[in-house]
Amino acid sequence: MRSLYSCPWQANQENWAIDVDPIVEGDIARGLDDAEIPYCFFGNPVLRMYGHRPERTFRFGESRCNEGFQLWPEQFSGWVVADLHLEQVVPVLQGLAFGVCSQHTDCTPMEYSLGGQPLPDLHFHPEGVGYPGPSDLVPIVTISFYASDNVFWDLLDPPFTDPLPNDPNYMLSNDEFLPECSPAAPYLEVGRRSPSQYPLKIPTPARYTEIAILNLCRAVHGNAAWKLFWEGQLRRIVEVMDNDPDENPVFELDDLPSPFREYLSCQWTGTVEGLVEASVILQKLYEELVSEDSLPDATGTWAKQEMHPDPPGFHDTLADS
Repeated sequence: MRSLYSCPWQANQENWAIDVDPIVEGDIARGLDDAEIPYCFFGNPVLRMYGHRPERTFRFGESRCNEGFQLWPEQFSGWVVADLHLEQVVPVLQGLAFGVCSQHTDCTPMEYSLGGQPLPDLHFHPEGVGYPGPSDLVPIVTISFYASDNVFWDLLDPPFTDPLPNDPNYMLSNDEFLPECSPAAPYLEVGRRSPSQYPLKIPTPARYTEIAILNLCRAVHGNAAWKLFWEGQLRRIVEVMDNDPDENPVFELDDLPSPFREYLSCQWTGTVEGLVEASVILQKLYEELVSEDSLPDATGTWAKQEMHPDPPGFHDTLADS
């Protein structure tokens, strides 16, 4: 079976993230479209399509990053589908030689290769592929699915067909509005997908920013791992804004309604005063959403996620390194 990654994998401690082969993800998107399952792709790969160029990050925290130790690189292929369609995903992925993982949240390869991404409601691995331990430095391809009511509850379901050119919510991964594709590392690409590849439906930058801020509101008094994930998404959005070209930038503050525009503007300053003001705006937005009963309870696998513990044998491996 050919590699499912963007290029042949060689395990070493210099790799910090790796993309699933865009052709494989295109096959998944085509299968979902053929089955009339509306979906939306999200996470760090989408932020790279927006133009985010990742720096090397290590899986188990800043202190170990300083020690120069890495276990598994981040590998994430995340798909949001309407709750009604979640079970219909299974035969589509099975038809592409992926098997649903029966271990669910106890799946060690999934847990330690997601790189801090949220635990999915349903996930798949290639059929017939063994599950090595974390110390093997081999990332296992994991395709993760999330119920939209747990992630994108405030976003309309994606269309069954390609989004219209002026759709405020969705766009395609090969849209020319996105920056031109360029390599970021041996296993990563930044910018739009090739027009020769089957396109993925992704959120528009403005709507993804709103969703990230709304999910932060859900985590104000909730799950710490959830909060860290969405804070990381917004930090990367700000980094894209810092590097946006003067002409045709991907992110425009004016594309955001209030108070999302003010929140991101404060975050963008990078100053203590700006970050404090952003916290005030977020707390006020949270209170408004609660008073309007428009902030759903955090439910599902993701809401129960805890910060990742160290994997079995981690300290022994670290001591030997």
